[in-house]
Amino acid sequence: MIQDLCNQNTAGDGLAFWVPAVSKPGFARYDEGDLMAFYLVKQLSKAGFPLAEVEAAVMDMLEDGDSFAARIDGNVRRLQSERARIDARLLAAEVLRGAAAYDPSERLYAIMAAALLDGVQRSIENAARAGSLPPESVNRLNRAYQRAIPPLLEAVDWGTGSKVLTVSVPGAAVSEIRDRVQRFARALADLRKREVDPTDEEALRLVYSAAKSFWRLWGTGASAESAGEGDAMPVLVIRTAAGFLAEADNGVPVELALGKGSFTFLAQATKAYAGIA
Repeated sequence: MIQDLCNQNTAGDGLAFWVPAVSKPGFARYDEGDLMAFYLVKQLSKAGFPLAEVEAAVMDMLEDGDSFAARIDGNVRRLQSERARIDARLLAAEVLRGAAAYDPSERLYAIMAAALLDGVQRSIENAARAGSLPPESVNRLNRAYQRAIPPLLEAVDWGTGSKVLTVSVPGAAVSEIRDRVQRFARALADLRKREVDPTDEEALRLVYSAAKSFWRLWGTGASAESAGEGDAMPVLVIRTAAGFLAEADNGVPVELALGKGSFTFLAQATKAYAGIA
């Protein structure tokens, strides 16, 4: 690190930031001021500053005003962003590790199933943080999606849904849900064939109807109306679905289940409904 700081060859890997007290070919001697500077550089490096930014950070430190605090704050934001990316990679690695327990022919579908549930939970958390979900609804939505995903996966013939999420799915239930999924896929295909805009009232009615059916099946165990909830929970289902469909990585499983073009169409329709509800 010291050599990089003192190297005057800026066309190469030198930074030319510090000149030793004595500098001769093949020899350099550092005085007390040099050692203090190198100590400071080490602290900045430990805080995550790249060597290329050290000089500017030192200059800010020696100036009056808020420039040094602002630079530190900027560095903290950069580190937090890096940590978020690393955390996301670790979560993805955990999904892959979990899939290793399955037969080779099932591993890709196991990854999709776990990623779907993770994406839904992330959408719920993001909506809750944004204030678009009442706190008391978060757990209920999580439970509903946890109950829904295994039979939905079984219904589209992935064959791993109940295994991945350790939920027992009766064959009769899978058959009924498969019929519902197929009817919904046909309705979507018909809208796209007729070039109905995703924000059109007809598309929004289909989205709401699907959300209402979802909540009746997995949210309350009965109709939303009988629980005295009216439209509230289906609308929250749509809001979380909009967040889920805003992530491009979720496109593959959605299109495998509902057909080509369904992901983009639903992403636009749920976003439009969530915006007006």
